[in-house]
Amino acid sequence: MNAEQIGELRRIYRQSDPGWKRELALLYQYYAHDKEKALLDIAAMTAALGAMALTKSGGEPQLTPQMEEAFRLQYPNVDLHQVLADGTVADYLNGWKGKYFEVLVRDALNNGEAVGDIQLAEGQTAILADSPTQQGWDLQILNANGTMAQELQLKATDSLG
Repeated sequence: MNAEQIGELRRIYRQSDPGWKRELALLYQYYAHDKEKALLDIAAMTAALGAMALTKSGGEPQLTPQMEEAFRLQYPNVDLHQVLADGTVADYLNGWKGKYFEVLVRDALNNGEAVGDIQLAEGQTAILADSPTQQGWDLQILNANGTMAQELQLKATDSLG
């Protein structure tokens, strides 16, 4: 998440229903007691909660293309806008957050950034599994010729295990 996106989230929360601000504060308190919690985990959950807050307060959801893609990949048979409209989005947040993390990692790698100690070599591409229930891996690194270089399991967590 870049500074512009964080600023946009801040603007959204300033306009949102005070009840959601209290819930966000509780979420912050949950993570604040453990300084090792992943910032990306908080950002992904906050982005999803931002969409929820806007929907509850009568505004149009401010979803990024990455957020929409993550929901579609995680829940291919569920209509995101229907979930937002009927208020059941909380039922989907955990899976959505995890897939959003995977999308962010894929995009960062494909943009030439290092994620931890992983950085793509010249000509390599990172792709996500087609199925949300793919066994053993979430992301593949493909060589320029299309052969698989590496399979990775991704988790948005504070545990190295």
